[in-house]
Amino acid sequence: MVVKNAVAYLNSGEISDFLPADNAGLIAVLEKREPSADANDREKKAAFEKRLLGSKEQIVFYEWLRERQQAANVQFAKG
Repeated sequence: MVVKNAVAYLNSGEISDFLPADNAGLIAVLEKREPSADANDREKKAAFEKRLLGSKEQIVFYEWLRERQQAANVQFAKG
C-alpha cells in the first residue's frame, strides 16, 4: 500500500521520495502506466473517487488536528 501511495501521482519515469521502512527504506520508480480495463466503468470510477475524497478529507482533518494540538501546546507521551 505504501508503494501504491508513493507512485499514485508520479508520471512515467519519475522517482518517488525516500520511503522509510523499518530499519531501511526504499524509493519507487514508475516505469509506465497502463490504462485500467475498468477505466470506463462509471460505477467503479465513482467508488474510486469517493475513496479518494475520503482519503483527502482524512488527511486534511489530521493536519488540522495536528495544528490545533501545536497551537494548544498539547503533547502526548509515546508508549
